[in-house]
Amino acid sequence: MSWRWWLGLGISVVAALFVVGAIVYILFLIVVGFWASRRGKSNQMTRLVPGLGELRSTDGRDWSCQMDGISLSIQTVSGHPSSTEVENVRALVGNLPRLVDLARGFIEREDFSEYLDPKGPGEFDLFGLSVRSAGEFMIELQHAADPDGWYYVVFENGEPSWAGRDD
Repeated sequence: MSWRWWLGLGISVVAALFVVGAIVYILFLIVVGFWASRRGKSNQMTRLVPGLGELRSTDGRDWSCQMDGISLSIQTVSGHPSSTEVENVRALVGNLPRLVDLARGFIEREDFSEYLDPKGPGEFDLFGLSVRSAGEFMIELQHAADPDGWYYVVFENGEPSWAGRDD
């Protein structure tokens, strides 16, 4: 047998090992993905909170729900939201009309004209509230003239401190 035959055999063996290795790697990724998705579902916690609805979390710190058409998220210190945290969120929810007006006014002073011309800030609609504490939270708004973007106003010590836009 010539050296060409041995070279061809060697190349064929290496190619076969590469293909088998790729198949094993793909199967490994599929199995790992399956177990990760199963683990995520089994770690989901829920808590029914009167006045807020059913809160869900997978890590015990970030809780979320849909309430009256808005997305609500609460960041807790640890575990389930404490009664103080729940009362703080209820107070914010009860005060949302005033807070949204403050957020709209704050955005009006920012320059988002490249996204909003010719409509003004009065067209903003509330779609989310993210709460870190009683005085630190973020109001998320959408605008009819900018369907690809969402606007947010961050409140610190209960007052608007800065605003931004994301896609």
